[in-house]
Formats: sequence, C-alpha cells, structure tokens
Amino acid sequence: MTRRLSMKQSVFVEKYLETRNATEAAFTAYDTNRDVARRIGSENLSKPDIRRAIDEALKAHDITPDRWAKVLDSAMEAESEMTIGPGQTKTRPDHVTRLKAVDLSAKLADAYPHEPAATHEHRHLHLQIDEPSEVLRFKVIHGRAPTERELRELMPASSTVDES
Repeated sequence: MTRRLSMKQSVFVEKYLETRNATEAAFTAYDTNRDVARRIGSENLSKPDIRRAIDEALKAHDITPDRWAKVLDSAMEAESEMTIGPGQTKTRPDHVTRLKAVDLSAKLADAYPHEPAATHEHRHLHLQIDEPSEVLRFKVIHGRAPTERELRELMPASSTVDES
C-alpha cells in the first residue's frame, strides 16, 4: 500500500534528487543538526514509499541504469581535439574522461573492496593496464572477467596471430 509522503518527506526527496546526499537533504527538510540529519537521511532512504518516490522521479527524467551504461560506454571512448596549427586540429583519446568513466563503472558494479584485503571476499575486479580496451570495458560493464567464448567474440579476428 502506497501512502502519501509528508511535506518534510517530499522536501527530502526533492533535495535528495538535487544533491544525491541524504544528510544534506534531511538537514534541509527537517531543519536539524548534522548528526540527526545523517540518521534521518539513512532512515528515509530505507523507507519503501520514499524509495519509490525517488525511483519514480529518476525514471520520469530517464535516469535509468540503461542510460547510465550508454553514457559510460561513450565516455570510455571519449576524445578531445587539440589545435596544432592555424585551422588544424588533431583528435586524441581523452584519458582523464575515460579513466573517470572506468572508475565510476567499477563503483557501480561494486568492484572495490569494502573490507581490509585480508578479510574480504574477492569480489573486486583485477583490471590490468596492458589488457585490451575491449576486455577492460567488458569487465567493468559486467563486473566479471569474460569467458573464453566471450573473449573470442570480443577480440577482433585480426588480432589473433597464426602460429603455423
């Protein structure tokens, strides 16, 4: 059963959508100190009615996981133009944007450990700089290493070397 949000809860949802910070949203909506706001913000995010209101607002603005994936995919291919002379430009990879996209993708895939290395379950990805970009992109998007079959599909036929 969906119930109507209180005025303060509505302000919380609005401010949360603006800042993506539950403490800041609760601080504004409930006019309280930061410690209490942190607790209220955490509690509000666990309430199904508030969660549903946030999800509906995100969906209404087409802020969905599919859209994130498309934006992150294009960010991983980002390029920048560099002026090299009068009327001449050169395109080169924008490594800063690409690395930020990989980092954000890894965070979304929960690929970073949350506990000390000695006690956590190995849920994080091992990304190696010398891996082909197709493999890195697959790992970040899917949160795992590709299988042998997927690896064959990812790698272009021209990159396989004939050993005869």
